[in-house]
Amino acid sequence: AGSVSRDNGIMKQSNLNEFNNNIDLRKYTVRSNIDMNLTESTKAVVRVSGAFDDYTGPIPGGSELYYNTLRVSPVNFPAYYLPDKTYANSQHILFGNMDQGQYLNPYAEMVRGYRASNSSTMMAQIELEQDFSQWVDGLKARFLANTIRYSNFNLSRSFAPFYYTMTGYNRKTGEYRLMELNPEGGREYLSYNEGGKTVNTSIYSESSLMYNKIFDDKHDVSGMLVFMTRNALNGNAGSLSASLPQRNLGLAGRFTYGFDSRYFSEFNFGYNGSEKFDANHRWGFFPSFGLGWILSNEQFWEGPIANLVSLLKVRGTYGLVGNDQIGAERFFYLSRVQINAGNSFGTGYDVPGRRRSGTSISHYSNPLITWEVSYKQNLGIELGLFDGKVNIITDIYKEHRENILQYRSQHIPRIEQFV
Repeated sequence: AGSVSRDNGIMKQSNLNEFNNNIDLRKYTVRSNIDMNLTESTKAVVRVSGAFDDYTGPIPGGSELYYNTLRVSPVNFPAYYLPDKTYANSQHILFGNMDQGQYLNPYAEMVRGYRASNSSTMMAQIELEQDFSQWVDGLKARFLANTIRYSNFNLSRSFAPFYYTMTGYNRKTGEYRLMELNPEGGREYLSYNEGGKTVNTSIYSESSLMYNKIFDDKHDVSGMLVFMTRNALNGNAGSLSASLPQRNLGLAGRFTYGFDSRYFSEFNFGYNGSEKFDANHRWGFFPSFGLGWILSNEQFWEGPIANLVSLLKVRGTYGLVGNDQIGAERFFYLSRVQINAGNSFGTGYDVPGRRRSGTSISHYSNPLITWEVSYKQNLGIELGLFDGKVNIITDIYKEHRENILQYRSQHIPRIEQFV
């Protein structure tokens, strides 16, 4: 499947410009999904999609142009003048302005150039599912892998407007004389300015093993193990540390047990590793568990109360959650040292022809920093009245965090405060 769309703006263009400054947005998408039965118990899915955007428009952007019209007086000067006798052979637009051409002319900002940007997103995914029921009833396995590639760049081309003001006007004939305000500041040809560039790629994989079975119509048992890997790379990172691949590993599990649709228990865990922390504090184990009881499914729940309250469930959970997005620094356990960066550390010396500076340390290593941990508790009641016509859910939630990263300057006075 594919699609093509095009959106145009409503902004005016000048016949003197050889380019189109109006908004022109073109979108192209393509998608393909293929489902395959490799065997009676093995399924495969392949998905490929792409999205491509091509945009051209005014340099300030549509919303900024409308905002500019509210910042100027509409009677101080016109958007542009028609050429008088002196400038009859001019090949550029005679934009209006005042004084030394220091006022904002929204029309000049709109037609003085254009901005172009292109972006593309490609995604490919493969998924395999294996049913092991012929050997172990209720056992399944699944593997998923995908990659996403994103790229974007933008640029602008523009000229410098020539501004004019009126110096004389004949009311009888309608003739007027113009004076150029910035003869040295204008430019007819287009300049080229590069914008930002972004190139990102990521690869994600997930392997899971699932089990689900009901024994004797009363014992509902399920379990799942998931192993995840992620690798992301920024092709335009800007620094050495940011250019290194970002990698994460994690193992998660969930185990549940339900008895006779009345009593429920669940245990979850996550065992995750983060590249931000030292090897001795890199991995974190975050378990959680929950219990539930549906009183309305008990045998004693009958009679008038059952007609009034069709569902009554109480539940409670307690668990730990880890967070490694706790600061701008990527590797807390490494120091950041810059050589020849002034005399911040050490003493520089100046020998004729051999000048040397000291060393600057902008970040000291701290191998003790580790996961921020959140302890979460929740108690809840679910109430259904009149055969489910009215549902009420009430939760009491509490959260406590530890190992919160705080910068030293927030608690210890900085040196410059005493200078």
